[in-house]
Amino acid sequence: MKITEIKINNLFELYNYNIKINNNKLIIVAENGGGKTTILKIIYYFLSKKWYSLSKYSFDNISVTIDNNTYTFDNTIKSRKTDKKIIEEIASSSYLKNDLLKIFFEDYNFDELKNDPFSIEKIEMKNEWATGQLQRIIDEIIDKSEPDNYYPDIPEIPILYLPTYRRTENDFIRIFSNLNKFTSGFLLNNFTEIGDSLIDSEYTLDELKNSKEFEEEKEIEIEERNLKAKNEVIDNFFSNLWAEFVKIRKKDKDLTIDFAEFGMQDTIDVINSYLQNNINTHDNIYLFCKEINEYLINKKIIFDKTTNSLRIELNNKKKILLSQLSSGEKQIISIFVYLYLTEYKYFVIIDEPEISISLRWQENLLSSIEKKAGGIFVATHSGTILKNHKQFARSINQFKIN
Repeated sequence: MKITEIKINNLFELYNYNIKINNNKLIIVAENGGGKTTILKIIYYFLSKKWYSLSKYSFDNISVTIDNNTYTFDNTIKSRKTDKKIIEEIASSSYLKNDLLKIFFEDYNFDELKNDPFSIEKIEMKNEWATGQLQRIIDEIIDKSEPDNYYPDIPEIPILYLPTYRRTENDFIRIFSNLNKFTSGFLLNNFTEIGDSLIDSEYTLDELKNSKEFEEEKEIEIEERNLKAKNEVIDNFFSNLWAEFVKIRKKDKDLTIDFAEFGMQDTIDVINSYLQNNINTHDNIYLFCKEINEYLINKKIIFDKTTNSLRIELNNKKKILLSQLSSGEKQIISIFVYLYLTEYKYFVIIDEPEISISLRWQENLLSSIEKKAGGIFVATHSGTILKNHKQFARSINQFKIN
């Protein structure tokens, strides 16, 4: 698959861009504030079919030529007014039903709210919902409301996307600081077997031990046993939930991996899946380890054929966890896991690849990626990144046309 040209017309009512692409490689060079991140995001949203996110930018249309076929997204076509029945249907399917119906039908006009990210964020903060939770529901409503022919039917393109905000920098709890309240509400509203089990519990184990209401030791023991049983119910629930999540991901074969997401669990899942399904074939895992070890210092990643497992060791043979690596090391491993240990030829889109990595890594990173990638689009202001790829580098101003 070859992407040869990208045209963006009337961006911010100021600029027209005609971007020629050579051999699926593009490096956009600009200073901070020069617009390189905007262009890269627009390309990413188009290729990954994130049409609603794309439509938030001010432009007339975008055309992308893929395998000699040109696909156009016209941003001047306004979608029809959102059907109230669709809003009610999707809102009613959520455990937040009552809150959503009030927001969409009483507090706000839905068609105004969907284009108002500040109000959306304000609502999420006020209700202590997870960041992006309301936006995802709104996006679902919009997608179901659009005419079938509203979006271009571009081919599926496997994409690895690394924005300037990398997901390896944050874990789940730091992003969702209000997780306890969110999860409790979710469980109580959606899973009656857990809700019934928890609804009568007003005390934690520590509170029970100190509570004046349970002075008799026997009563405390009974409550402790009940609390332990409830904890087991919750543990089993989340174990089953994660297993179902993995099944869904495998079934849907989501080809877009956004590294703005949190944690490294998906990287671990890919490694485990590869090891389970390739017990007798080890070529890729050896190549993966060899590539990674070109970057690691005072440590190495090792594939043990006898146990069919990977481990990370320091020079003194002490084992360390993936979570103990630096953000730059996690970033490198995450990229190469998808390139070497999955079936896809990913298009890798990176905004400022120089983030969190040393000068030596910067010099070699793109060369390492292109060994396995289906293409690579980069935005940077690092001269070191360009050292071995100057033939693919262009100033953003070179793409502007009258």
